[in-house]
Amino acid sequence: MDGDGDSDGRADVPAASAEAEISGAVVPSAAVDLLSDLPDDLLVYILLHLDPVDAAEAARTCVLSRRWRDLWVQVPSLVFLCLNPVGCARVHAALAARARAIAAPDITRLHVYYFAGHSFPPTASWLSLAPPVLSGELVFFKDWQTPIAANELPTDIMKRTAFELPCFKKATKIYLHLEFLTLLLPPSGAFNALTELKLEQIRFDGQFILGDSMFPSLKRLLIDNTLGLVDLALNSSSLVWLKLSHLRGLQRINVEAHSLELLCVVHCLRYNVQVARFSMEGLKVLRWRDRLDPILVNFSEMPHLQQLTIFEFTPYGWPGSNPNQDLFRIINHFSSIQYLQLMVSIEPDLSDTESKMEGITSLPNIEILSLVLFSHGHVIGASVLYLLRMCTGIRELSLKLPENSEVLNTCPLNCICDQQPNWRAGHILMKFLREAEILNFRGEGHEVDLLKLLLRAAPGLRRLRITCHRYFAAWERLSEYSQRLAGHHSKLRSVEVSQVMTPLQP
Repeated sequence: MDGDGDSDGRADVPAASAEAEISGAVVPSAAVDLLSDLPDDLLVYILLHLDPVDAAEAARTCVLSRRWRDLWVQVPSLVFLCLNPVGCARVHAALAARARAIAAPDITRLHVYYFAGHSFPPTASWLSLAPPVLSGELVFFKDWQTPIAANELPTDIMKRTAFELPCFKKATKIYLHLEFLTLLLPPSGAFNALTELKLEQIRFDGQFILGDSMFPSLKRLLIDNTLGLVDLALNSSSLVWLKLSHLRGLQRINVEAHSLELLCVVHCLRYNVQVARFSMEGLKVLRWRDRLDPILVNFSEMPHLQQLTIFEFTPYGWPGSNPNQDLFRIINHFSSIQYLQLMVSIEPDLSDTESKMEGITSLPNIEILSLVLFSHGHVIGASVLYLLRMCTGIRELSLKLPENSEVLNTCPLNCICDQQPNWRAGHILMKFLREAEILNFRGEGHEVDLLKLLLRAAPGLRRLRITCHRYFAAWERLSEYSQRLAGHHSKLRSVEVSQVMTPLQP
């Protein structure tokens, strides 16, 4: 094709229909410019690098010449930013043009971000056009113009609006953020190629059943922040990664996923749960931040489990409370674990509290222990020492101190966190410990005392890594000090002291 008036033998796609509806452009009569003489694949590459890769921006190139008129439909990645209901009409027009195009490649990325008020236009008009032309990633993000909490959403809006998801047989990833619209799955069909499904801020109509018949290839599933989900049933032979978080109102959950390798559960079983069953013999990583009533929650054997992360260990609490009960129950489920990560949380105000450390009387046999400390300015030595006494056979230890940009001086004189001054001179022997690291070190007195304690307690320590907090200016002097300490340690061969880089200010 040499110009607008010439034909190259291809069927004409009306310029004033789909392209004009998407971009508002009108095709002029003009000679082909030098840019249009470039090969199609290079021109598509140029369209792909529009910032952002917006379908309307790509469609506007139809004004250049008839050569460009069909070219934008060759772009495999489309992003729509819909600031009002008219935006959905543009999505419909783009997908309709895509369906009519001859030999157009499948869409590998279709993102629709809808930022509007409470009114929500029908989605079926464009969603029904997407499955045949999409073989990659679908993202639909619905958000109110003004953020609204889940318990403040207008009830009538949630009842009368729904998101009807058709069957995407070729899509590989789907991410839906629906601002608590009701999700309706197709009554039949299979998402044959889908490997990843993320559902956030979804409202369910009581039950959600996910199985191999509809999702035969699913490997990763995230369900976060839901309403109306009472009964969750997951039966998958392909699933390897599963995160469930803040499933409000959940009463029953049954997970059968024998190939599952990672499970994370956060605040799903605290209030209404009646029964929870997890059958996952292949599990390798378990992250648990939830209730664990042994009468209601049932785990299968997990012979391959390697990593366990538990939220959270509370060293101090109100008299009469038992904040570590669920933690103790899940720890007792295992006799040994390769890697244990504990989140240690000390409340900012410890007045009128008492020690709750005694609620944990034993830990499994552990090879690697990681403690993530949220201390809010309190002394951590007593809490750390108490835990270390129960796992003296570890070979690696990691202590992550708070990342707060400023030290919170909330710890008053004679605070309960430091009423056990003997922890600084504590006698503990960790003869198998070979590597230790401390992150976000600030050089405070109680942190230095804890460092000394570790060096005394681990005669076989070979390697010590200290990463100082970005605002700790004396880290080089700490390096010299650590080297002197290492000189008195018969086995220590490597001491590394570095500093977290301060992020650049915008």
